[in-house]
Amino acid sequence: MDQKKGKSRIRGVIILVLLAVMLVSGAMSIHSWIEDKRTREEYERLAELARETTAQPSTEAVTEPGTEEPETEPYVSPINFEELMKENPDTIGWIRVPDTNIDYPIVQGEDNDFYLNHDFYGKENIAGAILRAREILWDAIMCCTAII
Repeated sequence: MDQKKGKSRIRGVIILVLLAVMLVSGAMSIHSWIEDKRTREEYERLAELARETTAQPSTEAVTEPGTEEPETEPYVSPINFEELMKENPDTIGWIRVPDTNIDYPIVQGEDNDFYLNHDFYGKENIAGAILRAREILWDAIMCCTAII
């Protein structure tokens, strides 16, 4: 009889431990889902803010008759960097790939580590932010830019 009580007690403890693991896992999954949702909404808001520019982008060259080289109008970015810089002065660019969901700001912090686990606003976020890595060697900076 004592042996049955011992096995029953062990089963009960195992069930309680498994239930606790299940509850903790569920809570962590819900927390992760909420954080992902907040991040998506934040980047969607930033994309809208970035599109609110008054000038239209111009990349076409104007050619005058009788001239050899076309006169080019100054490029006007479709991204409103003034508003983005008000939100975060570490903003250095924007990445957008047509026909995809890629439409995000690029930041550059004082070091290469901060934005790996912080969002655009500097809040802790496991997803981090899209950042341009700071390079130590000037030759490396001139040759390429790494976006992480």
